[in-house]
Amino acid sequence: MSLRPFIPLLLLALSVVSSRPAGAATDQLVTHLDVDRVEVTTRFQGQRILLFGAVPTGSDVIIKMVSPTQEVELSRKSRFGPVWLEASHMSVFGAPELVYLISSRPLDKLFSAADRNTLGLTLQNELKSVITTGDASLTKDWQPAFLYLKQKNRRYLVAGNAVELKDKRLFYAHMDLPAESPLGRYRLSIYLVRDGKVVRRQEEFLEVQEVSLEEWFSHVVQTYPWLFGVLFTLGMMVMGLVLGIVLRPAREA
Repeated sequence: MSLRPFIPLLLLALSVVSSRPAGAATDQLVTHLDVDRVEVTTRFQGQRILLFGAVPTGSDVIIKMVSPTQEVELSRKSRFGPVWLEASHMSVFGAPELVYLISSRPLDKLFSAADRNTLGLTLQNELKSVITTGDASLTKDWQPAFLYLKQKNRRYLVAGNAVELKDKRLFYAHMDLPAESPLGRYRLSIYLVRDGKVVRRQEEFLEVQEVSLEEWFSHVVQTYPWLFGVLFTLGMMVMGLVLGIVLRPAREA
């Protein structure tokens, strides 16, 4: 069930928590996802995810979302006379399909390049465990090409100022899941940054699961019983009207 209708109340509650006297929890990090399960049906067109929470005044927030992995095919084309043909091919295994790295300020304003690499706050960090097979001529060049294509299609995203801070204590961020999102568990790592250091890290998890029509129907009945009742009643009325029209000539004959 989505928490969006209750966001104002939740933010108010978080505001109360985050405004406790200094010393109570100076490095407190409170986070919450508005949904913890996304159901993928045949009509799934993507979904926007909301992560929000509370931090101490004067802090910055970094969010890294990493999806399950998917196999990716890379190819290089070469020109043969007037036409371009595929000259080499490579398969990449173990790379996440989606990586979102967003923050309340640009990462280069928060950490040096060396520190970002040490903390794993780079896109390249998510490619350390990949396995490649195929043409050896692509071995040196595949990673820049892979990152270019992923960023061009907005599957890998680095965005400073994408995490909104309200009253310097509350934060929220939206992340869009595309229609072709892979199934499985997504990991969201939230970093609390103060004075150039990560002082706390927290994780949330999002399940993206494919559901059949029967499972979806059961979920709707359990989650929105009033809506099911209204639609069922209207459906029966329409069915009765249609049957009355169809069977009327037969009765008159």
